[in-house]
Amino acid sequence: MTVAERQQLLDDIARRDEIIARQAADILVLRQTIDALSRRIFGVSSEKLDPAQLEFMLGMETSAPASEKPGAIPETVQPDHRKKPAKQTRPPRIPEHLAVVTEVLDPPEVVLNPERFRRIGEEVREQLHFKRAEFIRIQLVRGKYVRIGDPVAKPIISKLPPSLQDRCIATPGLIAEVVDNRFVRHLPYYRQEEMLASMGVNIHRKTLCDWALLASDWISAIYREIQYEHWGATYRQIDETPIDYLKPGSGKAQTGYLWTSNIPGGTVLYHWRKGRDGGGITELCGPDPDDEEVITPEEFKALAAAILPQYRSGIVLQAFCGFRPEEVAPLKRKGMSKKSKRGIRREEIDWHLNVIRVPGEVTKTGFPRNVPLLPAAREWLEWAGVRPGQTGPVCDDNPVEAGETVRLGREVFKTGWPQDALRHSYGSYRNAMIRALPQVAEEMGTSETMLKQHYHNPKTKEEGEAWFGMLTSDLIRSKSDEIEVSARTFLEALTRTD
Repeated sequence: MTVAERQQLLDDIARRDEIIARQAADILVLRQTIDALSRRIFGVSSEKLDPAQLEFMLGMETSAPASEKPGAIPETVQPDHRKKPAKQTRPPRIPEHLAVVTEVLDPPEVVLNPERFRRIGEEVREQLHFKRAEFIRIQLVRGKYVRIGDPVAKPIISKLPPSLQDRCIATPGLIAEVVDNRFVRHLPYYRQEEMLASMGVNIHRKTLCDWALLASDWISAIYREIQYEHWGATYRQIDETPIDYLKPGSGKAQTGYLWTSNIPGGTVLYHWRKGRDGGGITELCGPDPDDEEVITPEEFKALAAAILPQYRSGIVLQAFCGFRPEEVAPLKRKGMSKKSKRGIRREEIDWHLNVIRVPGEVTKTGFPRNVPLLPAAREWLEWAGVRPGQTGPVCDDNPVEAGETVRLGREVFKTGWPQDALRHSYGSYRNAMIRALPQVAEEMGTSETMLKQHYHNPKTKEEGEAWFGMLTSDLIRSKSDEIEVSARTFLEALTRTD
């Protein structure tokens, strides 16, 4: 390597060292700037820097604003006109609505000689007292009486007042307390049992649970009214919450679903379901009106006018008493009915007590039941030829075997005979009248769940009144009108021919 090349390499190294030193200085300044910015933004107030000092470190020239002159007086600080938060009024330590028990304390010398003293004022001190809950035994004493001078007369006694359940020792007030402690204050039944035992009354937790179940049965009417309101709502907000629950015998927790339905500005419906099957949607949203055939009063009148006389009693028992077709007159074809089954008989209709006593050999379930004989059913049964004092089957033959339903479906409904439409109509219109699904299910000989899924179509009370307010005179009048119209049409045709 020559001397010139060596000197050139040394010059290059010197230039690079100068560049590295310059870059190292820049890096140091940038690090200090970042550190200053971090302390300014994230540091505590004592560590924050003055903006001028930061600008000085960044190499920025600072100059006084043009408006500021040496010796100038600083502007007046503008006051803050924001309203101070109002202090919350402290509620009284002792509420004013509580009952007051006044105790007067006078000095002993005043009590002994009140005539020697004159009252000039008083000092009042108030304390808050708690009276522990207590149990009370209520005895209803009903005297038995006989008429004087009539020793053979039957003794008379007052009737017991209405109660939630016969022979139940708990009053509605006690049951309401149990329900309030369980579902409002979230006290388990075993804790309530301990609380009651400390007060000298031993009530088992199973009994407390039964009382809560009894209360739920009585307030179920309110739940059903809310449910019907949600079924008819055009807009709802629905959500579900998965909840694990214990199922005895399963060995592990099961998952259920608490559904919440909200009508904005209205009521809220809570519905518990163990699974996510289609039955839950039916109970939450109501049955599909297209799934259950329910006929109108006009359609029934047309059906009554067209049916043969020997089958009239059958459609009356289905439409106004909720009978199954096979309970009126069992099918005789092989495999369609059990040999021991028979239809309802005329002597099983109690016209005096207005009830139809259906024996177990007639019902589908095998258990007897009582069906109310409503005024509409009485009138239409008499129209069908069923009257007090008669015996024998109400209906001898089933219209299905005779092809009568095929003819009626073609002539009256045009689209065919609607299966179980009369029974469905009774369930829907009857529930619209009394709003009690358990009672309607008992009258029809089915379960409440089955009634909701297959035999129930929500109707209004006005529609129910129209169904059970149908009169046979309307049917007769419609026949007379039809004859009159036909006669008038015939006469007009003869006049035109002449």
